[in-house]
Amino acid sequence: RRVQLSLLDFYEKGLLYREKFPIHFCVNCETSVAKAEVGYQEEYSKLWYIKLPIVGRKNEFVTIATTRPEYMEACVAVMVHPNDERYYDISAAEIKIPFTNRVVRVYMDSTVDMNFGTGVVYVCTYGDEMDIKWKLEYNLDEIQIFTEDGHMNDNSKYQGLTIMEAREQIVKDLDEIGLIEKIEEYEHNLIIHSERPSCRKPIEYLPVYQWFINVKDFTEEIIESGELMKWYPEKQKQRLIDWVEGLDWNWVISRQRVFGTPIPFWYCKDCNEIIPPKREDLPLDPTKILPPMKECPKCKSKDIIGEEDICDCWIDSSITPLEISKWKEDEEFFKKAYMDAKVHRPQGYEIIRTWLFYTLFRCKILTGKAPFYEAMINGMVAGPDGRHMSKSLGNYIAPEEVMPEFGTDAIRYWTAMGSLGDDYPFEFTWINLQSKQPVSNEIILKERKKLPVDKFNKKYRRKFEQLIGASRFITKIWNAYRFLYLNLNKTKIDNIDVNPKELSAIDSFFFSEFNKNLDLITN
Repeated sequence: RRVQLSLLDFYEKGLLYREKFPIHFCVNCETSVAKAEVGYQEEYSKLWYIKLPIVGRKNEFVTIATTRPEYMEACVAVMVHPNDERYYDISAAEIKIPFTNRVVRVYMDSTVDMNFGTGVVYVCTYGDEMDIKWKLEYNLDEIQIFTEDGHMNDNSKYQGLTIMEAREQIVKDLDEIGLIEKIEEYEHNLIIHSERPSCRKPIEYLPVYQWFINVKDFTEEIIESGELMKWYPEKQKQRLIDWVEGLDWNWVISRQRVFGTPIPFWYCKDCNEIIPPKREDLPLDPTKILPPMKECPKCKSKDIIGEEDICDCWIDSSITPLEISKWKEDEEFFKKAYMDAKVHRPQGYEIIRTWLFYTLFRCKILTGKAPFYEAMINGMVAGPDGRHMSKSLGNYIAPEEVMPEFGTDAIRYWTAMGSLGDDYPFEFTWINLQSKQPVSNEIILKERKKLPVDKFNKKYRRKFEQLIGASRFITKIWNAYRFLYLNLNKTKIDNIDVNPKELSAIDSFFFSEFNKNLDLITN
């Protein structure tokens, strides 16, 4: 109920809306995703140099270089840099797009990278964020050629093929008509659905109707709130600032999934007018109950649709501080637990751009107060390859490999030895169980490929020097405790009457700190 109440508040503040806009879309998961849910990974691909005919000039072409030839039918413009002397003669020329009956115009734009490929860019709807910006700036056409499940739609002659099948066929067809100039091996960063480890598939930009929250108008306010917080370590604050300053679009909050909090609104199918629920009716599922009115208040249409999409999970989790402080339920408790509280937030740096950012933004808008007084940011455990330890990267150590031998306290002690806010490598050495000698990573890689798993495990084993040292230290602590317990357990100690004037400086300091903290915790 509180999640839906928060959305209704955002709607009433004019910050929630529904529109058709090109957004990050995972065609593997068949859902929209926010910018905070995508990342990049290196990909070894190809760079295709494709010749496009210049209209009115027989046997004259302009060559573009692209990693996405499957977007050819969605090309709506060609761009060159105004200072690129190689292309002065095609300024405002028209270009014929293969496999279509269309021609597009050449535009001069100073954001074109003259050093990429040939310096000529073809603008497609939508290959990347620059295509979105150029489309809006030059009021270009929009041609959508992909379906939400990753196939070519009826705007393409390759209808029904998957995106990768279409790429292969288009390259073949272009080559047959002599328009492939050359192909180069190319390494680049590919945008993927990084926040879902089971996916990590390429992201597309699809223009579809979605629900958005206006966050762009509040970037300065979010940064100001972040500046007022205490950060441990201080350097991690810059991650929030960099993320907020880099936002180009508003937050898309709708998801095309089965489970989640329903978006509690209806909309007019004819004019897209939003119809809100009555506050007292929340929580509700708009697909299962009738709207609070029979016709659209704007156009009088009776075709009113209950929203089927659900909320981005960060919509729910971003009001966690309000949930636990009984926002809109117990005013007195909320004042004590939220409005008057100085809340400490411990977390990892990888969710600064998601959990901390969204929570800071949403709670500040809803209450007028930032949810956190201070944030303590930890780093990541790094694997032997230096990257953060992850199942998807294959560089992780399974808990069952170390827990039985070393126990939880040794692992906690090892963790505490790391520097706050920095990544901490989990180190080990491979040992040959027969010779008892260390083995290099290169040999281990070769042996893994050559030997079956059972034989490999009988021949080699990891030696965890860090945990061995931690375990020995913890054992000393336990031994000291057992000694004291056995010898002092039955000893009776009378209350000591302390004269402050007789205390040393350091004893006075510790008594003072103890009593201050005792009062603080009691309060």
